[in-house]
Amino acid sequence: MGIRHKIIRFIEQPSGVIDLMTGIKPAHKQYFLTVKKFTDKINTYIDIGANRGDLIKICRKVFPECYVYAVEPIKEHCDNLKKYPNITIFNCGLWNKNMKKIFYHTKKDDMESTLLEPLMLDSNDVKSDIVREEIEVKRFDSLPVKINRPCLVKLDVEGAEDRVLEGMGKMLNEVDFVLIEQIHIKKFSEKITTSKCIKILEDHGFTSFIQIGTTFYPSGFPSKSDLLFLKPRADDVRYVK
Repeated sequence: MGIRHKIIRFIEQPSGVIDLMTGIKPAHKQYFLTVKKFTDKINTYIDIGANRGDLIKICRKVFPECYVYAVEPIKEHCDNLKKYPNITIFNCGLWNKNMKKIFYHTKKDDMESTLLEPLMLDSNDVKSDIVREEIEVKRFDSLPVKINRPCLVKLDVEGAEDRVLEGMGKMLNEVDFVLIEQIHIKKFSEKITTSKCIKILEDHGFTSFIQIGTTFYPSGFPSKSDLLFLKPRADDVRYVK
């Protein structure tokens, strides 16, 4: 990007340039701006697969008063998340039962770490970069979480979304928005079924979804999409602006 282009962009979109300078990705901010079209506030934000906390920072920018529950299996990230105020951190993985499970920890880009055996990775070599670790996984509804609605859940668990949703149980009845990353390619030894996630969410009152964005490989083939699931606003006065 040339100097002239940068100056024009700053004049036309100063907030976007400032976001980039402070480490906020416009695509990530769009998740929360989309939610804000439906509600003026989020009181509880649950970040499942919080990693370094990039989305927590953005959520707090859009919904500054929200209380955060962060779930992250990598301890060093949990230690880093302690810098955020009004947050409860759970250093574990999530599943549909409480147990010990193998965690495939990608060292080069740990955002691709997963509880499902990977067949391929976007930016790493499976054979050389994966470290197998046994970790504790829990059902979400076994954690000491108190939801104050409206509530937004973000799920980024590299293909294990259906198991995590099963483990949320009846607590999904208290959730108003669920943001899920949908993977379009065969990355894992187990089949990923978005239809199963949809069925679980429908059973707990979610009636529609919005596709916020899709990422593509250089070949043009889609890699991932972000889906925001919603409940009818008129059913709960706490949800309505």
